[in-house]
Amino acid sequence: MLAMFLTLGLMMASAAEWKTNYERALELAQKENKKVVLFFTGSDWCGWCKKLHEDVLSRSEFEKYADQKLILVELDYPRGRMQSDDIKKQNQALKAKYGINGYPNLVVLDSTGKEIGRIDGYMEGGPSVYIQEIEKMK
Repeated sequence: MLAMFLTLGLMMASAAEWKTNYERALELAQKENKKVVLFFTGSDWCGWCKKLHEDVLSRSEFEKYADQKLILVELDYPRGRMQSDDIKKQNQALKAKYGINGYPNLVVLDSTGKEIGRIDGYMEGGPSVYIQEIEKMK
């Protein structure tokens, strides 16, 4: 039983942490000198968003990279899941600010909050393809 809890604890500790507060994420990025990845998603209805999460964002290769180099922010636009008014307001403002018209969409910012690139839609190839694309962004 103890081994099961220890294994669960290790699994949870290795998972990349997704933030939902944009301003706090920017503060953390500056403090840690990391890029910010904004993940615009429809988590409960967008098939490609679910596929991106399953095939790339939740894979250990991407999570390890993210832990070292990225601050991750999920900006969700669900149809059936409840969100606080503050989160809804923030997410709508960011959708407008970055001109998001479809999902999934990854917008990459430098540590100062300046957009340095984006990945629209889903790309085949798994985590390594996304890591390579993010690494190219300066």
